[in-house]
Amino acid sequence: MSIPAFAKRVEGRVHCGPRLLQGVIVTDGTAFTSTAADGTFAFDVSDDTPYIQIVTPYCFAAQQQDGIPVFWQEAEGRRWFDFDIVPTTPAEDYTLFAIPSLQITDAEQFASFEEEFIPSLVDKAITARIKGLTAGVILTKNVAPAYAQKVNKQLAKAKIAMYMLPAQGPENQAFFIGKDLVICLKDNGPAAQAFAKGVKALVPPETRILIDGEVPDPHAAYGFIVYSNKAGKLDLAYHGANYSEQPSCAHFDARDKTAQEIEDEVFTAINSGFVSIEAALQLTQRSDVILLRDSYPKYTQEKGVDAGQLIDRIEAYMNWTKWPAVRYFFAINSGSGAGEGKVWPEFKLFVDRCLEVLLSKGLGDRLVIESFDDRALNYIHQKYPSLDLCYLVDTECGSYEDFMSLLDFTPKWISFQDEMVNDTLIKTARDAGMLVSVWGDSKIITYAQ
Repeated sequence: MSIPAFAKRVEGRVHCGPRLLQGVIVTDGTAFTSTAADGTFAFDVSDDTPYIQIVTPYCFAAQQQDGIPVFWQEAEGRRWFDFDIVPTTPAEDYTLFAIPSLQITDAEQFASFEEEFIPSLVDKAITARIKGLTAGVILTKNVAPAYAQKVNKQLAKAKIAMYMLPAQGPENQAFFIGKDLVICLKDNGPAAQAFAKGVKALVPPETRILIDGEVPDPHAAYGFIVYSNKAGKLDLAYHGANYSEQPSCAHFDARDKTAQEIEDEVFTAINSGFVSIEAALQLTQRSDVILLRDSYPKYTQEKGVDAGQLIDRIEAYMNWTKWPAVRYFFAINSGSGAGEGKVWPEFKLFVDRCLEVLLSKGLGDRLVIESFDDRALNYIHQKYPSLDLCYLVDTECGSYEDFMSLLDFTPKWISFQDEMVNDTLIKTARDAGMLVSVWGDSKIITYAQ
């Protein structure tokens, strides 16, 4: 498909034992071809290309070394490449684990990975292997070299084929699982996008493509996304390795920041893999809805960051990048007391004005309203029953019975301060039918995908 300026001719074949395989994609990451009827290929590649790799097709897989599929061969000083791959079940159903870019640079982070992440991964992998085809994709670019072998050894406990970026082999990779194509890119740069374009050009146009971009990153070493295909229906779910059941949401604190600074932070978070954003709201004395500029939602004369305009810019950016739309979690934290309606907004006015702006954006089920104020939640549930709500609670809210008795309904989510979390509390909330999230001083709050 492309001829590098300084090229060498390489040839080879792809087979499964004596069976020669036609139509297998072969690439050096820049130039692409596919095998002929006799399983052979020949094309020009860059003279200094480090690898020749294949895209393992439906019903086949690369042979593994320590759980890592080896679908590439080093290219330096070579012109002939022989790929002998192995057969797999022809089933179309599968499970695919998309694991975030692990932040492991010291002993404490590795201990957390070993003690919390790995048991959760192994547990889910056991169930997946029973069902059939299973593989995993993981970004390892933020694993320190001193911990690389230790991380690989821990991941091997899952006993599934683990495609690793970019610690082992080419920095951009692709493979079939069932009849679906998985494209895994190290980043979103020109080389990665050219790789994705080259692979797509050699597969049937109706091919379903997963993870077309950077591996989804819930921004923690505590969770992973599981794609499950059964009878042609693709589902995905986030699995937390700690108490939280939901992918990460970036919290934005607007104090002492301009609209441009907040916008830059939001886009950086989206580009880093965040699937949701969260911010608290405030009213100005003119009843403009802005992101919270103070520690309490009192009236302010400051113009601040207009919430509606920020949403418009985010939506336009997502449409331009063609990335999946993000979810929005907005906190309306009104409060009772002598100053209500004077120093800060009366809660019904606060709710109605905020929702007037938010509902005008047509966000549908991508909008969640959260609050510490039980009065606000009860009012929203009564007046806007279709909205998804999240009850925020902290250590000052008393027992589970104390804070739940203040609501006239059971919200979809409940978000606990990390200091109050224990197994009994989590089980009680889940048994009541609520999804659980955990928040803390890190200002990173995780929510359902």
